[in-house]
Amino acid sequence: DATNAQSPRPAQPYQGNIVISSNEPDVTNVLRIPFALTLTYARLEVSTSTVALAYYPCNESSTQSKTFADQVKILGTAGVKFNTYLGALSAASVDTPTWLSVLPDSGQVGDSLSFTVDPTKWSKQTVEATVLVKGDSKTGGKLQEVKVSLICATSQVLMPIIAR
Repeated sequence: DATNAQSPRPAQPYQGNIVISSNEPDVTNVLRIPFALTLTYARLEVSTSTVALAYYPCNESSTQSKTFADQVKILGTAGVKFNTYLGALSAASVDTPTWLSVLPDSGQVGDSLSFTVDPTKWSKQTVEATVLVKGDSKTGGKLQEVKVSLICATSQVLMPIIAR
């Protein structure tokens, strides 16, 4: 029974026999059915590894935060849980952006990530950050990265759509 296996080694093969016998004294045959199975970590993926956001209108007086809902879907094995972290991991430290927040900070497969940006926390026209999604022990602690870029748009041009 592997239903409660928390941390199988990846691609670890298991072999054995299913033995079927009878409690009846007259039945002496024993049936052996050989089996082989391979346990792997549960799956955790993100629907996209890059997200491009545009904050408009963007000027010196922009102070209102904006939320971009349901930008990244968390995919994988049902029941897998995850946590989200802001900033890229490096050998020295974690660089955490202040202009970006992500929700939820924890959840399970099937949830979507939403991003909120704060225009008072950036000074350049374009900023970038990394969001890390870390799976639970069933995934072996698998990490998925989502690169988030934000452009501060001061104007927009609307283009007509021509269809036949």
